[in-house]
Amino acid sequence: MAFDKLTKTKYTGLYFYNHESKGKVFVAQFTINGKRHRKIVGFSNDSCNTNLKMAFINKEALVLEYKNGHSQEVKKVYSFEKLYNEYIESIEHVQSEETVKIKKYYFNKHLKNKIAHISIHQLTSVELQKIINDLLKNGYAPQTTKNLNSIVHAILSYAKKMKYIDTNAADNVKLPKFDNTVEYTLTNDEAKRLFSTILNFNELVYRGIFSFLLHGHRKSEILNLTWDYIDLNNRVYEIPAKFNKAKRNKKHPITDILFSILVELDDKKGYVFKSPVTGTKFNDIRKAWLRIKKEAKINKPFRVHDIRHLIGNTTINELGLSSNIAAAILGHSTTKMVEERYSDVRVDTISKGLDLIFEHLK
Repeated sequence: MAFDKLTKTKYTGLYFYNHESKGKVFVAQFTINGKRHRKIVGFSNDSCNTNLKMAFINKEALVLEYKNGHSQEVKKVYSFEKLYNEYIESIEHVQSEETVKIKKYYFNKHLKNKIAHISIHQLTSVELQKIINDLLKNGYAPQTTKNLNSIVHAILSYAKKMKYIDTNAADNVKLPKFDNTVEYTLTNDEAKRLFSTILNFNELVYRGIFSFLLHGHRKSEILNLTWDYIDLNNRVYEIPAKFNKAKRNKKHPITDILFSILVELDDKKGYVFKSPVTGTKFNDIRKAWLRIKKEAKINKPFRVHDIRHLIGNTTINELGLSSNIAAAILGHSTTKMVEERYSDVRVDTISKGLDLIFEHLK
């Protein structure tokens, strides 16, 4: 490959030349087994804004690969950000929209400014451990550090699968031990007040969202629900596999509570619940949740997700129903055989269980 006149840098074997659009183009020059190699290892206007130090790291990784007998085509010299972009592209149509969105959020918030520029061959568990330790020092929850490391581990596992790297640096990161169980805090009277407030809330779209949540669903399942999965005639709706943790389509009954809300909604195309501001999917419902809590006089910490705990607690502790019924209502996975053989029965079972729960909470 022919290059413009090269300028030597302070790093051994690293040169650059200036290009009108690419800026500084960094070139590695080295000799392996008597054969001279010249390879571009980045330029200042690329997606990583490669600087001199980053280029040297890439150059060192490239030399190591050639010494190990690998060509650049077999083992790619990637920055972590470039690997991340390829990984996201590989999962966007396989994993749920919500999962991909979370992974993008974690990368941009916690990783981009810290390790995005580092070559994946130079990334060590020391750098990853520092990120985890800094998060803990700054008051982040242990669960956040676990989630972050899981995302990094998945990205590096992809690189390992593609044979870009041999080891996964996230394997050796030490995470704090913690109890992630959340204590259910509502009294029976508070639960009944909350139930009544949701069913009588004067804003239809939020009454609908939170009524669905009272049926044991996760927030993401409802905010992503579209009319394609609603069958008003047969009084059944489906939570598609890409939006639930069980990774299988899950049928649920349209109860009288849900039916009265769904028939009242005018726009029956696209998302079932659309933001009054954007006209499309909701990004956040926390303000509405605070209004509901205030109206229900719930002054203690109680998250949107804790509505699932309310339903689970009522099912098992208040009504004494079986854990299988609770699992069916909350959409937890059961064994595949039972799921397939009794799927039609489960819709009816869920309906009966919900009737008992709602009767208790009235």
